[in-house]
Amino acid sequence: MLVNINDVAKRLKITNRAVQNKCKNAGLKKIGNQYQITYDTAEKWYSEAQETKETKQNRSSDNYRTSHRRDKSTSLLFWISALVGATAVIILYLNLDSQIKETKKELHKERMEHKTDVKELQKKVDSQKDIISTKEIEIQRLKLKDSLRIFKP
Repeated sequence: MLVNINDVAKRLKITNRAVQNKCKNAGLKKIGNQYQITYDTAEKWYSEAQETKETKQNRSSDNYRTSHRRDKSTSLLFWISALVGATAVIILYLNLDSQIKETKKELHKERMEHKTDVKELQKKVDSQKDIISTKEIEIQRLKLKDSLRIFKP
């Protein structure tokens, strides 16, 4: 008994052209521009399509379960890595904060030492200025004395 291409296409839910390609691949004869599809061949194709459909459904359900598990593990991994990252950032912040405080203390100590050094040096400069001014006064006095000696007959 022969089956029409349109009936096979509807039942397999594919196009007429796809059925024609199946016929060509199966080596079916073509009489009067129509392939001679027997009932047995059509049933074979129907069962193959059904098996393929079931296999695809099983694969998709397996993929769904697998991907669902991956989502949970990925989510857990994400939260663990976020927690580790946050902990690292907090530790880094506390470490940098303590370093900043220590550096500020050292700078304050150095600033105070610098101020005392500046005061001591200023005292030395002032004392040297006093000495210089006294020496200048002495020089002026000696010049005046020398000039007076020249004018004395």
